[in-house]
Amino acid sequence: MDKKGHRGLRKNWQQAPLARLLARLAKGGVIVELGCGKGVLLNHLYKGTQEGAKLPVYGIDPYQPYVGAAAGGIYGPKTREALLRNLKAFGMEGRVSIIQERAEDVAPSWTRPVALLWVDTGQPYDELAPILEAWQKHIVWHGLIGISALWYDKRVHVSRLPDFLRPFGFRRRLCQQRHVVVLWREAGSDSTKD
Repeated sequence: MDKKGHRGLRKNWQQAPLARLLARLAKGGVIVELGCGKGVLLNHLYKGTQEGAKLPVYGIDPYQPYVGAAAGGIYGPKTREALLRNLKAFGMEGRVSIIQERAEDVAPSWTRPVALLWVDTGQPYDELAPILEAWQKHIVWHGLIGISALWYDKRVHVSRLPDFLRPFGFRRRLCQQRHVVVLWREAGSDSTKD
């Protein structure tokens, strides 16, 4: 892995053990990361599920030029290049599926049940809420959503997302770790059945 990939490791060191644990526990669907960037957390999601149910893992990121609303990071084609290097370095090449599209464009045609949706994006609340509304219908009973952009909260107000997701059955905060909140969909609240 190159030096640029190490920056991602330092940034995500607190989230990695939680992501890996949740992926190990996830059952009954696939694992999807929205905003997979350089693939650092994608690696932990993949490794975690290999210790558990061995679920398919998907990373969704458009890799279009973008300046993060929260931290001002610059993303785009160079981020994708780092992802491809890291997939090879982490031994995930050909083992995870990367979808190079916007999450909101993928959700309407998505057909696989999701056991764990990990959201790692610095988008503001007003952009992220409709994306989560579109994806929540794919999450199974007892499925999980991990939202990992809480350190940006003063700028983008993502701490409002748990309350936004309550009506969709995500009534329980399974845990909240410094910059991450994990929500659990309770049985009987599956909105995948229209």
